[in-house]
Amino acid sequence: MLSIRDLSVSYGSIQVLDRLNMEIGDEKIAIIGPNGSGKTTLLKSISGLISDFSGDIIYDGQSIKASKNMPGLGINLPDVFRVLDADARVLIKIYAQAVGVEEERIMHDMVRFGLDRAMNRKMREMSEGQKKIFCNIMALHLGYRIALLDEPFESLDQRSKGLLAEIIGDRREPVMIITHEIGMLRKIRHLKLFFMFNGKLFGSAPADLIEELYIDPDPSGRVLFQIDSGDRTFYVKIGSGKVKLSAAGSIDLVSEVLYD
Repeated sequence: MLSIRDLSVSYGSIQVLDRLNMEIGDEKIAIIGPNGSGKTTLLKSISGLISDFSGDIIYDGQSIKASKNMPGLGINLPDVFRVLDADARVLIKIYAQAVGVEEERIMHDMVRFGLDRAMNRKMREMSEGQKKIFCNIMALHLGYRIALLDEPFESLDQRSKGLLAEIIGDRREPVMIITHEIGMLRKIRHLKLFFMFNGKLFGSAPADLIEELYIDPDPSGRVLFQIDSGDRTFYVKIGSGKVKLSAAGSIDLVSEVLYD
């Protein structure tokens, strides 16, 4: 459904994505990596928000370079929904009609998060948590083929995080989650885990085994794959190692321990 081929993106002299290759079918995946590793740039490239790249991205058999729109692909970046400075309820109506989904289904999830009280507000009038919830729900409903979620748990309280993980887990269609958090991923069923360091992708590992996954600079033991982060090499292992992934909370903390 989605094929990424030798994707490279640079901002001036800084290379952010480095010949990245990936195939995404009917599955849920999560990409974790420290801040600045290129995760959001990857998401923006897939969604068409970044068009200046080398390589190619094939969506549903067609290069996005030749496509004027991306039907069936939803993304939770606020920029997508700030195009119209309208109340949230109006935005729901417009976007739902544009892609042919029921407004009631979107509103049902807004109510579950308690966001029904903010439906008369514009996005710029919402709190950071409300904006994140609104964009997450819109992406999950508008992305009926693939939903792209950039840091979906950021700015959410624990109840909202748990509810979001449940909704993502119940979704049958593919989801790509970009995050530096780790803790919530164990709550999402049937998730495939990738790692991103310095614009390169490594993996994958089943998130069902997240409680058994470790990252370690020592190659001995049950190694799933290695990560070349630029100046260091690490190994994702099962059963033992220097840093237990599920206990770290954030991939940024993993990086700090590994580089210590």
